[in-house]
Amino acid sequence: MEQRLEGTTLSRRGFLRAAGALGVAGFAGASLTAVAASQDAQADPGENETHGFTYHNEHCLCNCMLDCTVRDGRLAMVQPRENEDKRFQNVCLKGISEVQNIYGESRIQRPMKRVGERGSGEFEAISWDEAFKTIAEEFKKCQDTYGKDALWIQFSTEASQRFPPLLASVLGAQAGGMNGYDLGQGNGQSMAFTPWIGLFAQNTMWEWPEAKVVILANTNLVETSLVWSRGMLNAQEAGTKFICLDPRFSPTASKADQWVGLRAGTDPAFFLGMTNYILENDLYDREHILAHTALPFLIEADTGHSLADVAEATNPETGEPMEVKTFYVWDESAGKAVAAETEGIVAALEGTFTI
Repeated sequence: MEQRLEGTTLSRRGFLRAAGALGVAGFAGASLTAVAASQDAQADPGENETHGFTYHNEHCLCNCMLDCTVRDGRLAMVQPRENEDKRFQNVCLKGISEVQNIYGESRIQRPMKRVGERGSGEFEAISWDEAFKTIAEEFKKCQDTYGKDALWIQFSTEASQRFPPLLASVLGAQAGGMNGYDLGQGNGQSMAFTPWIGLFAQNTMWEWPEAKVVILANTNLVETSLVWSRGMLNAQEAGTKFICLDPRFSPTASKADQWVGLRAGTDPAFFLGMTNYILENDLYDREHILAHTALPFLIEADTGHSLADVAEATNPETGEPMEVKTFYVWDESAGKAVAAETEGIVAALEGTFTI
């Protein structure tokens, strides 16, 4: 049967035959989409054709390496990009189908300005220059009337991870917020598991095979960060067990060794209960905690902050001013608070002390 693919002139049989001819190892599914997405980009390269090398989604840790062909100012074809580090030679159907995504009928291609009453659905296309001018005028009107901090600039998760909200700082506006269900970040763990950089721990998914158990909380990598699934499946082959915490039986939960179907909003209770069980049953590595974590640091009861001396210093690499903090622990042998770096101390892990 010659089943036609929507929006193309390529038959099902021809589609599969062309995909088979590509024969790129490890990119079978992606190559199929590339054929359908780039049917109008098969002519010989012209003078107005350029190539761009990029990646798709930062949530995928930039694993989706792409070779993009731009022809006459439009994205014409997306292909997998070779990479010497094979860990990052991935591509999924989401990344390689950007031609359809960018120029799809459901995507707004130009700025639209409402010309009717709110809710009427009446809009007209305007230029980018007019759109920027309109936005700037409305920003100024808001700040002139209510003050600079009355303006809020919302930015994406990726923008917040890699660069500061420049527009907000220039305008003196408020900014912040973390969008998205699938952040996969370790909120509140920096005090216990230092050092911590940004939203990410020092370890990566390539070290999952070295772990006995990996707990996936607030993440659905098999669906939203597809190329991460390879790290998960490789680790499972090496013997690592995966426990997925999710109110839904997500695709990741279906591939995990165990699914814990928490009620929405009970994540804190789960982790507090797990922590209590570990402490009550003495299941933690005391020597590791004392040597490599901030758990022995004294906490001021009235502020919740670590007890520390703060000194002004200069960064030897950049010359910029910086703060140097000296944290304190309770030395059980001396019965007093001492600097955490002091040699020969016996730091207490729990208790209440007056200093």
